[in-house]
Formats: sequence, structure tokens, C-alpha cells
Amino acid sequence: MEASNINALVGGSQTSLCVVRGGVALALSLSTLFFSACGGGSSALTDTNIAPPVTTAPEPVVVAPVLTLKTVSPATVTSSVSVVANKALTSVTSVSLTTPSGTLLISSASLLSDKLTISITPAAALPYNTVLSVSVKVLAFGVAGIFSGQFITETDPGTPLIDVHFAVLTSKSAALAFATEAQMRREVDILNTYFKGADGSQPVRFRFKDVVYANQLPANVCAPMVSLGDMKQEYDYTTLMNYYGACADSRVVDQHAINVYVYDSYTVADGYDDITSHGIHNTGHPLVLFDWERLNHTTQSPEEHEFGHVFGLGHVCLPSATLKTSTNIMASSYDGCGGTGGLRNLGFDASQLATIKAKATVIVNALAQ
Repeated sequence: MEASNINALVGGSQTSLCVVRGGVALALSLSTLFFSACGGGSSALTDTNIAPPVTTAPEPVVVAPVLTLKTVSPATVTSSVSVVANKALTSVTSVSLTTPSGTLLISSASLLSDKLTISITPAAALPYNTVLSVSVKVLAFGVAGIFSGQFITETDPGTPLIDVHFAVLTSKSAALAFATEAQMRREVDILNTYFKGADGSQPVRFRFKDVVYANQLPANVCAPMVSLGDMKQEYDYTTLMNYYGACADSRVVDQHAINVYVYDSYTVADGYDDITSHGIHNTGHPLVLFDWERLNHTTQSPEEHEFGHVFGLGHVCLPSATLKTSTNIMASSYDGCGGTGGLRNLGFDASQLATIKAKATVIVNALAQ
């Protein structure tokens, strides 16, 4: 016996599927994508002369797998969809995700007992309010379940979305082992998590664009700029900006993104143990020199602090602060402030938020040119 009944409603309505295989009926839903036993109406047999059925072991039925949207967002290029069942899934037969234009998104699926995770890696970040079609076929105890439906990427929250380009300039082996593409993506996640006001508001959102490794580029590509990666010379603003301005290769200087340069900072006093980083607004074409040992949100919130400078903020002086003192993100011991800068774990105040929003408009317009 084999029958199927598919009902599909588009535009946020539920998609359901009833599949009968070998006498076992399964129901699926877009909003919860569940498999459950489903009936066939009032067809019970009442003839008392009918012999009782032969008792056999019941066929296993997969109950209530749930499809949940994890992250399909313009703020992230790689996203995922999960199908979770209350019993182990034996295999996934096929997975596909497509855009409204019919473009098949690159995807991969991993199955771990009751959880099927579908990873999506489009060539570019997905726009807001994009309708994606998904089709999944899985097997559980030999019973096939098929799901097809649609979901939509998030709605524009009304905050600026700015791309971030990474260039790893240092060639130190330890730095290269740490500054992977996955870590660069995490740096953007860190910014989107902590670059916020004290009131919890998010004035800007960031999107990973790409990462390039200078040691993989031809030797003549922006050589002065690349040399800053391991230069045995203390930071000098004029030198940095001259090298930056002289580089015309978009792999190193992306004119349409905030450029973050991962390097190994050097001072005469501390050598390469120095971890000083620098954020520069640069009239709407920002850049950040970021010491590789400060990646992954290490001491004193370096990501959001340097990006505070990118958006025009100066240091906040709190000379009595210790490394255990809760302080504003922009607190510092530099510029004659004294103290330590503290934890830098308190969000931007109202005045700082106003500055960030104003500079964000300048940056968005400049990067769009």
C-alpha cells in the first residue's frame, strides 16, 4: 500500500505532508516539520466474522522531528537549518535550498543521531526578506519522510549593515594558525554581540566579507603595506596612512569595506610581546591594525574598543580604574589618562551612540562610492 497527500500553503502558512509507506502514515509540517502517525478517516472494520490480525512487531514510527531556523541572516554568510527528531534518523537522502531566482545554494548536511544540520554557504551574504525554498528527504527506520517549504531571511532592522574585510599581514606561524577564516568570522560575531550601547541598543551591524592572507599574495602586491605585518618598528600613524594610500590592490585595501589588518605589534620596550591595536576613522574609509594575540575577544574588549575609534570615538579617562573595574568600552590608559582602562565591559553611553550613528552614515556613504 502506498499513498501520499501533500498540502502546501505559502506566505507564512503551514506546509503539511502525509505519506503512507507500508501501512505507516507520516505527517510533516513546515512550521514544526514533524512526522507523526496520521489517520485515514472513519474506515474501521466492524464485521465480527473477520479474523483477528496476526500479531507482529509494530513498525517503528518517527515522531516529531522539528525544523528550526538557526541563522539565516544578512549578518552572516554561513547559515544553518536543523531538523531534529525524537528518534534517530538513519540517513538523509537529499537536501536542496534555492533562491527565488532558482539559484541552488551550496549546502552540506551532517547527521548526528536525531539531528540533521544543513549548512548553507551562499556566494554572498543573503539580502533581507529573501524567500528561500528548502527540500529535505530523510529516512528513519526505513520510512522516508519528505519535506518541502519556504522560509524568509530576517527583516531589515533599520540599522546600518557594514562589510568587514580582513587581511592577515603577519607571516608568523602561530598567528596564521590562529587567524583562520573561521576565526575571522567569529570576530564579526563578537562585534555584533558586544558593539552595543549601555541600553542594549545596536547602532551598527557588521557582516563578514572576506579574508586574504598576505603570504599567499605575489611579493609585489602592496609590499609596503604588507611589510607592516611583522615590521620591527614602532607604530607610526603617518607611515601607516602612506602605505595604506599607496596600495591600490583590492585584496589588501578594499574600498567598500572596513579593512582589518591582523599584524604582530612591536615596541622597543616589549618587542613582539606588545599587543597594541589601532582603529582609525579615516574620513569614512576606516581601517584597524589588530594584533593577532588579541583575537577572540581577549583582555579589555579589543574588538569593540578599536571599532569605537573607527566610528569616531576617543578615549575615556578613568585614572583610578584597575583591571577589575567595570568601565566604558572606550576607557584607556593612553593619551595621558593613566590607570589601566579597566574591563571595558560597559556599553556606549548616549553621547557615544549619537557619534557612532553619525559616523556610520558617513562610512556607509563613503563605502558605497
